[in-house]
Amino acid sequence: MAPASTGAENIFQAARDQGVKRVVICPSMVLGPGDYRVTPFTQLVRDWLNGSGQTYKGGLNLVHVEDVAAAHVAALSKGDNGGRYIAGGENILVQDIGLLMKKLTGKKPLHMGLSRGPMLWSAKWGEHLSKMFGRNPPVTYDLVYEVSERYAFYNASNTNQTFGLTPKDTETTLRETISWLIHQGQVKPAVAARLKDQFPAPVRT
Repeated sequence: MAPASTGAENIFQAARDQGVKRVVICPSMVLGPGDYRVTPFTQLVRDWLNGSGQTYKGGLNLVHVEDVAAAHVAALSKGDNGGRYIAGGENILVQDIGLLMKKLTGKKPLHMGLSRGPMLWSAKWGEHLSKMFGRNPPVTYDLVYEVSERYAFYNASNTNQTFGLTPKDTETTLRETISWLIHQGQVKPAVAARLKDQFPAPVRT
């Protein structure tokens, strides 16, 4: 018996049947202003700012939300029909993001040098204890499972060449994320007061 089709496969098949051009944009770790829901990646930066998060062994590819939006706009007129394109920025070690946080804010997040197994154990019990005391865990088991000793590095050069994009660098992406969090009241008052003059409110375009 053939496997059941996924929702995405049904959409792709419908596009083929109707002769509609389909270009898929696959973003990496999206950061930047405008994240009202504070999604998991933005939460990482918020936790680092508030002193409750840690860096860890692993690597990420950071992309500014405006670069992701630009890729979607460009895909309306460019790109191969049926093509898939990675919207990504720079590949960077998580520990190096911590060093960049120190450069920008003067405070470096704690680095957890534990291997994957102990990190998972620590996160599991941290969640359990946080639940007992009615607090949010400093890091979740699911997040550790996804990122610890994982290197989500991507090559977006084909996307950038095809769509004519020049992604923002990691420092700019991180700076604008920090600015957004400060001016949305997501940062502890003492931290916000110290950093507010260095991070003016982001200008929406």
